[in-house]
Amino acid sequence: MRPTKEPHSLETAVPLDLDSSAYLATLESIHAAAVSGSRLPAHPRAVVHSSWQRMQRRHLSAHIAVPDVDAHALENSLATFNSYSSVDLAYISDFLKIQLAPILEGTQLVGIFTTADSRLIDRFGPAQSLRRADHLGFVRGARWSEPVVGTNAIGTAAVTGRPLQIHGPEHWCVSQHEWSCSAAPILDPRNGSVLGILDISGPLDQAHPALLGMVTALARQVELQLRSSHLMQLERVRSSGWAAVASLPGPWVLVDRWGWVAASSGLDVGTRLAHFTPLTDSAGEGPAAVSGGETGADPGPGPTARDLSPGIWMLEGLGTVEVTRAGSGFAVQPISQAEHASYRLDTEHSRLLVRVAGAENVFKLSPRHCEILRFLADSSQPQPLDAVMAAVWGIGVSKVTARAEMSRLRKRFPELVSAAPYRLMQELTS
Repeated sequence: MRPTKEPHSLETAVPLDLDSSAYLATLESIHAAAVSGSRLPAHPRAVVHSSWQRMQRRHLSAHIAVPDVDAHALENSLATFNSYSSVDLAYISDFLKIQLAPILEGTQLVGIFTTADSRLIDRFGPAQSLRRADHLGFVRGARWSEPVVGTNAIGTAAVTGRPLQIHGPEHWCVSQHEWSCSAAPILDPRNGSVLGILDISGPLDQAHPALLGMVTALARQVELQLRSSHLMQLERVRSSGWAAVASLPGPWVLVDRWGWVAASSGLDVGTRLAHFTPLTDSAGEGPAAVSGGETGADPGPGPTARDLSPGIWMLEGLGTVEVTRAGSGFAVQPISQAEHASYRLDTEHSRLLVRVAGAENVFKLSPRHCEILRFLADSSQPQPLDAVMAAVWGIGVSKVTARAEMSRLRKRFPELVSAAPYRLMQELTS
């Protein structure tokens, strides 16, 4: 889950205006029908239905009693995480424990903190709640992912990347039907990836919609602290890299390895450089993206395939850029595309081949983008949007749709396709 998406409104699973026993009976009948493959007597919530469908495709039994518990796997996961991330999960866990301990005191609720892949790191709550949690498998090292224990707040939040509640028989596994759980992912503000999952679980009679708001608010509080820490890290990038960038000829941007801007000169950039795609490694020895040099058709925000590193990159809004080390950060400088890049359109496989600094990188294209480039390559003059629509879509497409498609294409290849009226700004062979 790395892109940061628009926030969803919180959808609670515990209606306050319905008879709880009747509601649970309805959920039980829906679950029984889903497990048996019968016609559903009513529709479950969309997030639950989608998760149940994933369980059915996996042929996951609804009668799994406890999760997989592997403390060694947890330690390996934490060691791997610590090897590449500066975020201290132990600090987050301690912070959550301090915040939740007084709230959970006197209740039958238990707080849970897991890794991004849903393996339990720590738990907190009254002693009697923890003893009850033992029987369900809320113990250190337990894997609460969907493929292991079915639909549950922790695992399903990890899949969807959003806060949610799973109540009673909404859980896929029958052993969890006496529990109601509220979970929220904690996102890394630097790249949008999931750092961990916070969950509050307890018996059905302790369930309340407010618990979802509580875990969501706590998750956001952690993210704000991480954001504050990241701003201090950016200041260190600025201080350590200033001597290197101050002497550079031409415009430049100083960023951290996630593309966040620490300083710039001669370029109008925002707070973050988005949609990086690697073209060569630091030695200039060919594509540094993925196997075969192919790059996905829908790059996410920030550096894709890996964090930023020295080499030649394609950058949305700036075109081809050279990235070099500058202190603890990176200097980014535009390269003249006319001098350093050539383009070839492979219509048979819907690909665009870009050769930069002696290395060729292959970009997958959607069929529509491939048609647009072919049309512009065959055109001897700039084309208005109406002409592109008629040639590529025919009839039945709105200007809003066509304009959005052109915008996406131009963002991917800013030095190849012009603004309207549309034309190719570089030679495109086939």
